[in-house]
Amino acid sequence: PPGSVRLRLLRVADRSRAEKIAERLKAGESFAEVARVESADPSAAQGGDLGNVSPSDLAEPLRSAAAALAPGEISPILETPAGFVLLGRAR
Repeated sequence: PPGSVRLRLLRVADRSRAEKIAERLKAGESFAEVARVESADPSAAQGGDLGNVSPSDLAEPLRSAAAALAPGEISPILETPAGFVLLGRAR
C-alpha cells in the first residue's frame, strides 16, 4: 500500500544485549539471520519480517523510527515497554 515500508524487527530484553546485536548488524551480519537466533519477538521465526507496514500503524517510538529509515538502514536501539528493539528496512 502507498506509504508502507517493508520492515524487520528484532526484540531483546536488555540494552547491553541490544548494543552487542547492533554492533553485529553494523559489521554486516544478516538482520534476518540474527533475528532468527537472538530475537524474542514472535516474528523471529521469519527473520523478524513484519511484511509491509504503514509507520502510522505503529506505536511510538517505532512509528518515528520506521518513518525515518531509508531502504537498507537499521534503526538505533529503541526502548519499548516490551524490551529493546532494532528495526531494519528492506532495500
